[in-house]
Amino acid sequence: MVSDGHKYLAPVEPTERETYELRGKPCHWSTLQELYVDELKDLFNAENQLLKALPAMAEASTEPKLKKAFQDHLSQTEGHVERLNEIFPVARREADRQGL
Repeated sequence: MVSDGHKYLAPVEPTERETYELRGKPCHWSTLQELYVDELKDLFNAENQLLKALPAMAEASTEPKLKKAFQDHLSQTEGHVERLNEIFPVARREADRQGL
């Protein structure tokens, strides 16, 4: 639960496959595992977009502190991508094992 008392992921009327609402809107995940794998995909995509964008942003920056901040962020993002590369195959195998 979040501080306002609303659940982010809440069951809706049960069917053959239970469906959920996310922030009050129906979503396509039928299990939390599916949501987890889908969120990992989104994170992986976002981090890889940053890997492409941050070097150009650093190069275009004329302010030394900003340039360094972009370079530091790139280093952190590379670490995030490494961890996602470790996590995602495990999550995907578990989802496949469960028939998701």
